This record gives sequence, structure tokens and C-alpha cells, in this order.
Amino acid sequence: MTEERKPRRQDILPLSLPPLGLRREVAAAYIDVSPTKFDQMVADGRMPKPKVIDTRRVWSRIEIEQAFARLPGGAEDEQEEDEWEIPPETPEFRAWRESRALTAWERKLLLSLHRRGAPAAPESLAGAGPQSRASLAKRGFILDDGKTLSLTDSGRELAADAARSWA
Repeated sequence: MTEERKPRRQDILPLSLPPLGLRREVAAAYIDVSPTKFDQMVADGRMPKPKVIDTRRVWSRIEIEQAFARLPGGAEDEQEEDEWEIPPETPEFRAWRESRALTAWERKLLLSLHRRGAPAAPESLAGAGPQSRASLAKRGFILDDGKTLSLTDSGRELAADAARSWA
């Protein structure tokens, strides 16, 4: 004679019907944080307080989803207008794009410095002729003290873009 197993709560509902209420551990897992972090988020108001059913505390899945949607970051923040972003096809955008245009020699020099990952003597770098060096230094992409060349932050960014586009 086989003993029938009593079905567990999570086995009763079909997968297409998520539960409305979640115990603490499941609520924490639902937003991918530890139960301790979830408790902190409840205490500071980022997550909702539980409903009390007799002696059990149960969190509303819907309220958790709404609270999670209000957390900073994600698609909503990305859609906010970036005060630093220049709208395309404005005179400012064209000027910005032209300032980043590179000759073949300038590209070689930036990529040589980028691959090296450290300041280097000009004679050891491809494309490090005087015109390329002067042009890139004037536009703030490299630092040239006459003995060594190094990338600035904007030069690193431009070199990384060039490396991706010419990989």
C-alpha cells in the first residue's frame, strides 16, 4: 500500500498562475536579494510591509512588483533626457562628430597607444608622426610631452570605439 503524498502549496497552482502572496524568503528571492537585504528594504520603505494572516506575514506579489518598478535604474532612467547628450543632426552634433573624425594615421596612433595600455615613446608607435601627434594633442585625445605619448580619458574612449569598429 502506497502512502499518498499531500501536495505542497507551490505544487497546487499551475505555473501560469503565480501566487498573490509570498513568504519572506520567496519575496526576497523574487527580487533577487537576500532575506536580510529584503528586511532592510522593507524597513526603509523601498519594499512594502507584509499583510498579516493570523500569525503569518505575507507580502503581496503585486505590491512588490510596483515597489521594484519604483527603484532607481533600468529602462525608465535610460529614457530620461540626458543633459549631456547632443541631439543628432544639430550643428553641435556635427561639430562633435567632426572633432572625433580621424585620419588613418591618427587612428593608427590611437590604436597603438590603446593596445600598449601605457605611455610610450613616439618612435615606438605606428602613426606617431608630428602631424598626427599635434592634431590629437590639440583635440585633447593624447598628452605629448615630447618624450612620451599617453591617452587622455577622451582619447581612451575614442580609441576603444575605433578598436570596436575596426576589429
